[in-house]
Amino acid sequence: MKTLIRLSCLVLAAALPACGFLESAFELTFGPGDIPEVKFDIKFPSVDDMAGLSNQETKDLPGFPKSLNNATLAHLQGALAVNGTCAEEVVVEQEGSDVRVDTARQFTLTTCTGEPRCAPVCPERFYGMTIHARVPVQLLDDKKAAQLKDSLAQVTPDSIVQVRLRFLELTFFQIEDGQETDVTDRFDGLDLTISNEWGESVTLTAPGHMPRVTPDEPQRFDVDAASDLMARTKEMLLNAEPISLEIGVSMRVREPDLYELRISDAGVRVDVQPEFVISALKAATSKL
Repeated sequence: MKTLIRLSCLVLAAALPACGFLESAFELTFGPGDIPEVKFDIKFPSVDDMAGLSNQETKDLPGFPKSLNNATLAHLQGALAVNGTCAEEVVVEQEGSDVRVDTARQFTLTTCTGEPRCAPVCPERFYGMTIHARVPVQLLDDKKAAQLKDSLAQVTPDSIVQVRLRFLELTFFQIEDGQETDVTDRFDGLDLTISNEWGESVTLTAPGHMPRVTPDEPQRFDVDAASDLMARTKEMLLNAEPISLEIGVSMRVREPDLYELRISDAGVRVDVQPEFVISALKAATSKL
């Protein structure tokens, strides 16, 4: 009800002839307090998950640790090389506390050692590994979608000027000596993407220009206003439909860092706040 009153006041103010204000002064953001943020971890898959090798089989690999729990990305790269694999895809089930986050974590891992046969799937002049992790997330459930519908009764698709994701945390971690350690600086080439079940996708970051995200320095990423994904998301929002998107995080690990990053008890921590920005000025003028 509070949100509906705020929007109604803005629409009334925007319709007054004595304007003199910028359009941004009449924008209303549906975010914190309206839509709950989503938190989840993406745990890296094990050597067994990715390469199909058991503890017994890895004992015969030169330099491999006695336990898969101590395996690093360098060991995983070696296991993939033994299998003659340049790229491997796997889906790993990981339980979490938020029912809005799918238990399935999809991974694509590519090993880049300079072998010509792997060149088509590797970045040019890059040696190491690339990892692409994808997780389906429900940003807006049925209950919240229905609540927002009442607040958006006077809104048209053109009035929704921004759909964005505010990342409060995007941290790479691993457990070292029983303590969680931030290892984000050992990854580079970070990219964020979102996609929907219709195959429409948007890259949120410019290649090589992913800013550091921390609780002290959150980062907002706008969905391309001209994209098909944006158009469909706005339509679903106004129709009070639940909105689910697959969040993708891709990263590179340089060859020297492979032995510093373990697979077990390691991964990415994500905390994201969905936001929808409404222009009350456009909502008012669309009724004229």
